[in-house]
Amino acid sequence: MKLDELRRKADVLISGEGPRNNLYEGVDDVFYGRWNLPPGMPEWVQKVVMMDGYDAVSTATRVMSQWKNLRVKVLPMQDMDAARDRANQIETALKWNLMSSMRRSETNILHDTAFSAVQYAMTANQIVYLPYQEKVMEAMGKSTNRIKFSRKFGDFAFESHHPANVYPYFTMYGLEGVLVVKVQTLEEFKAEWGELAKKIDIKKGDTSESYVSTFDWWDYDRRVTWAIQTGTRTVASNTVEGGELVRGDVILDDKNELGFIPFAIRRWGNSLSSLANEKVRPMLKSMWDSGQYDMLNVYASLTGTLAWKRAAAPVGEHQSATGDKLKLDYTEPVAVIESGPGEKYIPLPPERMDVRLENELEKFRGMIWQSTVARQLQSLDFPGGAAFSTVDRALSAAVASLSPYKTLVEQTLSDMLHLMLCSVRYYGDKFGKVNLYGEYGGEKAGNFVSIPSDTIAPEALRIEVEMTPDVPLDEQARANTAIMLYRDLGIPASELVENIGFGDPRVLFDKRAQEDIERSVIEVEVQRPLRELEQEYQERTMQMQAGIQQQQQQQQQQMALEEQQAMVQNELQNQAAAPVTEALGGLGRNPAAGGLPPAQGAPGQL
Repeated sequence: MKLDELRRKADVLISGEGPRNNLYEGVDDVFYGRWNLPPGMPEWVQKVVMMDGYDAVSTATRVMSQWKNLRVKVLPMQDMDAARDRANQIETALKWNLMSSMRRSETNILHDTAFSAVQYAMTANQIVYLPYQEKVMEAMGKSTNRIKFSRKFGDFAFESHHPANVYPYFTMYGLEGVLVVKVQTLEEFKAEWGELAKKIDIKKGDTSESYVSTFDWWDYDRRVTWAIQTGTRTVASNTVEGGELVRGDVILDDKNELGFIPFAIRRWGNSLSSLANEKVRPMLKSMWDSGQYDMLNVYASLTGTLAWKRAAAPVGEHQSATGDKLKLDYTEPVAVIESGPGEKYIPLPPERMDVRLENELEKFRGMIWQSTVARQLQSLDFPGGAAFSTVDRALSAAVASLSPYKTLVEQTLSDMLHLMLCSVRYYGDKFGKVNLYGEYGGEKAGNFVSIPSDTIAPEALRIEVEMTPDVPLDEQARANTAIMLYRDLGIPASELVENIGFGDPRVLFDKRAQEDIERSVIEVEVQRPLRELEQEYQERTMQMQAGIQQQQQQQQQQMALEEQQAMVQNELQNQAAAPVTEALGGLGRNPAAGGLPPAQGAPGQL
């Protein structure tokens, strides 16, 4: 595409997105409270601006912009332990670089992305790989000191562009090109572009109030940047009446060697509509298009002004024949009215506001909150004594209303992380191998990960980002559900642990295994003295039993010896008594052998 054709295409994109930018101006008015009384209002009405739109957008942004609830998951194409380990390392490095970028400047990329999604229903984040940007700045003749210092907080920087300044060109294949328009002062322009800024033709005379409109076009083949100097902050047009091109100065015209467009651009709305202001659906769109914002402020102004005007309304009527003023004594808790002869004080009924105005005001406030975000997310206003399950269901329903914007943020962050990998791989192939590095947090804080660029294959990885809203949902119910899924349906524990928001399951499982080992070692150390005492007791018991058995054996041996000795003694006695027995007539005269005693065996005895 020739440069003249590109300039005309830029004007077509800008004019085509005019209705979208008008919508953005309207919702910005609602958010920032820019409003004036409409024509025809009485002069006594004071302007009162309601900030319900600001509160709704701020609540939704706060719910979705908590780092602690951001989960990054890299899904490898191969189901292998090595592939999963490398995917976990990439997750750590990507998230660390994303979070570290916030420490570099005042911007918060997650907050900016969430706000852009809610307020404009479109996100446009540019990814800058600092090692590559360093070479670009060298080519521009600018100092690279700040880039080198910035790399202390990671190798990536991110810029969130206002969607009104971004003009994407989408086809059925996705993003085909993008035009980014900036209006800067001349000094800002020189500071950003360095030596290349000298290519523009600076007008003679006082340039202190001069502005420069910069048009930066990216597609898959080319990057072209040109600038037009103007005298106002209004975006300069590339053409005038009749299609004549305005003279502009090209400051950059290079081939896009990256192979990708370094912008993560997403939008949400009616993609089937051909109208630019319907392709996006900001949260405050219905509030602005329907005129609710105007009516809300009109009723608020009427109600507030009447309350202010009637704050000192008379509360009674004093009738006096003399015309003297009524004397009131406020020295007592209850005021005393002192009236003279012929004076009369008539109390008036209390002043009441017109309830119709208050009802209309509350009706419009309710309509606005119904079309934006539930009030419960802002104030957690629930009836006293409400069960937590009831609160949980109400908050879940309220969070569900934010799902389009939540999905928009998740898709944008996923694209950004993928482009980060593409940047590292391109730089490694172009200028030599480089590492994607990061640092662990939590339990593994202090440990680093470094991944060589030649081992990163962005096309072989799928990156998912999940954001858990920052609301007090029932964690116990989620845990019980995970237990049932694991027990009854056989869902892997690693999937369940990660889905309920506990982080990398491998890190958790390793930590649990380490705790189990430490617990086992402690139990062994605690049980060791008990086992030693038990062993000593068993040894003593065995010794006692052995002593008793030995004593019993000795007793048995002693008894056997005594019996043997008794038998021997009896035998000896028998042998000694044998001659006497024979003398007494043999066995018959031997009482020991069963014979009769000698007296009974004598002659003449029976």
